[in-house]
Amino acid sequence: MSSADLKKIASTRELILALVVVVFVFIVFFQVIYSPKSKQLDEMKTQIKDLDTQQKSLVSQVDALKLKQEKQQQTKESIANIKVMILKRDQPPVMTDSVALIEYIVEVGRKEGLIFDGMTSKTPDGKSNLSRIPITMKAHGPYKAITNFLQKLDTVEALFVIDTLLITSDPTKNVEASLDARGVLFQVEGIHAKETTK
Repeated sequence: MSSADLKKIASTRELILALVVVVFVFIVFFQVIYSPKSKQLDEMKTQIKDLDTQQKSLVSQVDALKLKQEKQQQTKESIANIKVMILKRDQPPVMTDSVALIEYIVEVGRKEGLIFDGMTSKTPDGKSNLSRIPITMKAHGPYKAITNFLQKLDTVEALFVIDTLLITSDPTKNVEASLDARGVLFQVEGIHAKETTK
């Protein structure tokens, strides 16, 4: 075997060895550097996608809350306007006595799914041109029914104000809750003429 053949074989071996080294380096690079980075990039893309979805969801929730708040504000303003209009004698009250108010309260509560455990009213406790009729109520039912009931009770076209309010829930009864409330129906001379002249 000539020296030229030996050189040729040696250069071929060196070439193969160089190729093996290059392939080895490529595999190590892929396993150690590229593959983890690729996984991290995929995870980051997934996280960004999730965050984008959450952001859109939060924006829609904020919009819904703003709309709800605006509606509640409008309701509060309209309630205040009703009471003010009654006091200014621009609008007569729909409910002028405790019996009519209790009937209304019970009807509204039943429509919302509440069960009343008790309703009482006392005789007017005022001797001047302003009388106060205390009214107490106890009821139970789904929590959502109680909140809906209280919102509707706020729109009563009468000089009715809730003084104290207690809502309790029993953890063993899912969303069941109990309501204990005390309110006052005000009667003003000249507005509730029938009641004040009795």
